[in-house]
Amino acid sequence: CGRVDEAQYQLEAPVMKVIQFLKYRKVFGVLSVALILGMLAVTIARGGFNLGLDFQAGISQRVEISPAGAKAPIDQIRTALRGIDGAQIQVVGNPADQEYGIKVKQQGNEKTFSDEMARKITGALGDAFGAGNVKLLQTEYVGPRFSADLASQAAFLTIFAVLLILLYSWFRFKLEYAVAAITALIHDALFMVGFIGAFQLEVTTATVAAVLTIIGYSINDTIVIFDRIRENNTLMRES
Repeated sequence: CGRVDEAQYQLEAPVMKVIQFLKYRKVFGVLSVALILGMLAVTIARGGFNLGLDFQAGISQRVEISPAGAKAPIDQIRTALRGIDGAQIQVVGNPADQEYGIKVKQQGNEKTFSDEMARKITGALGDAFGAGNVKLLQTEYVGPRFSADLASQAAFLTIFAVLLILLYSWFRFKLEYAVAAITALIHDALFMVGFIGAFQLEVTTATVAAVLTIIGYSINDTIVIFDRIRENNTLMRES
């Protein structure tokens, strides 16, 4: 049998390119922080976060403009409701069905806000398209106290989850690992929150669930990396 030439084997072996990501860590860090600060600045400039009815009192209605009436594209719905400050209109389902979701946030603490605003919305649509052509499908109202309690509970649960992750990382690894994990976690959460605020996406309980999901994936990825680092440190000490 022939002898394998080691030099020839090395020449024929695939060449692996090593990318030194840590070499550019400062560049990536500065760029990431700049993006987060930029998105938060845009959020502040645009008046803060676009809070949904889960976190801000208001009324939500779902209406249908009957096909028997005149066609009602969303532009005409906005024109009909231009007298209602802060009205948010969006198409629900197929635009051909002419179903619309209408949300109006409550600015004060009027106890009759829901009834008065519901009548104002249906009245404005009735004047524009005919009262017989406007069908009210659903009405929801969230009061100021409930929305405030929900917002405080969401903030508390998020902070509590971060603290539990810090304690878990500290217990499983070391304190410096835990601090690094929380730093990465806060970075990922702030990036998402900044994106939501900059593009004025509506903040609801589903948004909070999404942020907690990002936190969960972030800490899972971090723990996998830290496990590998700990294994490599052990092997290096033994060698």
